[in-house]
Amino acid sequence: MVISDKCKSIFIETVKFIIVGLVSFAIDYIAFLFFNRIIFAQDGGDHTVLTTVANIIGYTVGVIVNYYLLLIFVFTADYQRENAKGAKALILFVLSSVIGLILTVLFTGVFMYLFEMLDLSRFNSLFLESDSLGKISATLLVVVWNYLSKKILIFK
Repeated sequence: MVISDKCKSIFIETVKFIIVGLVSFAIDYIAFLFFNRIIFAQDGGDHTVLTTVANIIGYTVGVIVNYYLLLIFVFTADYQRENAKGAKALILFVLSSVIGLILTVLFTGVFMYLFEMLDLSRFNSLFLESDSLGKISATLLVVVWNYLSKKILIFK
């Protein structure tokens, strides 16, 4: 079976996007935990306005890193970089990221509520607190939006 160059290219681009997304998420997640647990001194099971603020800060830092990493490592073709230049592309990137942020905050809250109902506090682990599990679960859903919106709207 012969795989076309176009299919190979899309596959490689998708793998690079996932790797960049994981790096961006790690930065987002670390910033989220830093602000939520250290700066705001939130218990991992508490979902307050400060948890949402920590989520917004982390997501914003992750998006900024993501934008530059996408330009450097993923969407490297001249036509893609050309499409990513200018005010229109920046506005579309920010708009798609804001929608992703809204989805992340919404899903994090829903998942935190669900995980609190499961009462995972008996495990007493940084990663099994409802805020951590909620953030990770939300990100798994929002990654689809992030890829499609960036690929279709900006890096065509």
